[in-house]
Amino acid sequence: MKILVPLDFSKTAESITKYAEDIGKKLNAELLFYHVIDERNFFTYNTVYTFPEYYPEIKIDSDSEQQIKESTEAEFKKMIESFNIKDINYKIQVELGIPYSLICEFAKENKFDLVIIGSHGKTNLKDIFLGSVVDYISHHIEIPVLIFKVDISKRR
Repeated sequence: MKILVPLDFSKTAESITKYAEDIGKKLNAELLFYHVIDERNFFTYNTVYTFPEYYPEIKIDSDSEQQIKESTEAEFKKMIESFNIKDINYKIQVELGIPYSLICEFAKENKFDLVIIGSHGKTNLKDIFLGSVVDYISHHIEIPVLIFKVDISKRR
């Protein structure tokens, strides 16, 4: 069994990771901790919202993209290793894109059996009832999604 565990760098990442570790052990599964660097963060509000028809064409250069990805991957690996996961196989992967759509595509293309995701991540209060990423995933993915209820007072 393969379990995808999308994570951000919020304070709740450790709780979600430990929960996924417990479920993974019970199901004799392999875990993949997955982080998507939101490419929309590289552009100003005015660029994206004033000229939305041009947004898909805006890209950062490949050297900068690689440097951002490598740096983030090193920090993500360090974060996951600090959680001291034991007795289960796991991998780490970092991508650059739009999180909600890339998580769905990645899960489907790599034939995951389950997605475990936190109910809230590192976002604004507008997502207080259900995080926007998890809301999108729960409506657009074709495999089971287990939503780990996050204490929103500890999200940042």
